[in-house]
Parts: sequence; C-alpha cells; structure tokens
Amino acid sequence: MFLRFYLVAEMLKAKMITSTGQLLGHEQLSEQLPIAIHQRVYQNTDGQIEFLISQSNQGHKDLRVILMQRDIREFQLAVGAIRAGINIMLKKADVEIKDISRVLIAGGFGSFIRRTNAQRIGLLPTGIDHQKINYVGNVSLAGAKWALLSSNTRRYAEEIARKTIHVELSLDSSFQIEFAEAMIFPESNKV
Repeated sequence: MFLRFYLVAEMLKAKMITSTGQLLGHEQLSEQLPIAIHQRVYQNTDGQIEFLISQSNQGHKDLRVILMQRDIREFQLAVGAIRAGINIMLKKADVEIKDISRVLIAGGFGSFIRRTNAQRIGLLPTGIDHQKINYVGNVSLAGAKWALLSSNTRRYAEEIARKTIHVELSLDSSFQIEFAEAMIFPESNKV
C-alpha cells in the first residue's frame, strides 16, 4: 500500500493521473515530463493504460511490476472510505477544518507518509496546515504498556472508553455521497 500511496501522489503531482483517477496515456502526458517517464507509460494488449514501475529479466522470465487503472481505483476506494469517515465525523462533532488544532497520525503507516502526499491524494483535508499534522508512532503499544504498568492510566483509559460513542459510518445517511465525493483526488493547486 505504501508504494502505491507514494506513487499515486507523485503521479498526481506530475499530472499523470487526473483528479477522477484516470491514468493518462502516453499522448496525453505533458511534454515537460522526462522521456524516461514517457517510455514507462504504454497500452497493454487489452487496450488499458499501464505504468511500468520496474522490470527485470531472470532467465526466460520477464518480471514486471506495473501500476494499472484498477490499482488506482482500489486505492481511491480505500482513501475515499477513510476520507468519508473523516468528513462525517467532523460534521457529527460540528467541527470545521479551520477549527482543527492538531492531527495525530499513528502506527507504522503514519511513519512513512508525507503530509503533502496525504493531502494530495485526499487522505487528509487540504485545508489543514502541515504544522498541525504530527506523527506519533506506535501509540497502541505504548498505551497498552502504560495501562499495564499504571492503575491511574488504566482508569483514565476506561473513563475515555465509557465516554466513547460508536458511529457506524456505513449506516450514516450521507456516507454514500461523502464516499463518492472523497474518491475524487483534490486539485493539485490546492495542495
């Protein structure tokens, strides 16, 4: 997922992918792109556009790693679901993007993504200042350790759990609309 994340973000930046997720063909690409990039874009035998990431010849096997249109669609589905969830939760909390003071990104995935790329692909709202986006590492492990070692921390975690409200996003009446809108990549000039 990480490679696709980075690749899609960079291809959006280079205008090789449209905001609707269409992988552009060789003739639609900017002449400003290096020839080496142009040579990696081709049409397969089914008429689908592909981008060659890597190629290696091992004996009589031609090993290729490619990015296809369906890869981009699957990526859009994953990002769209996350972003739709963010949008719905903001509305339920009656919070606007300008009111957000800090965004915490946890886990291994969060350690490897760039703020700009997260906003370029629409994972995070474009209106959040980069300085407000912070990486916090593996907080689930740290929290589990704290809860095991400190009765005060454990009580605090239990208190938060009692106050937590579960929201079934897929049952929300606006989910389908939010999801469809979130699958569109932000315009590159907004990032």
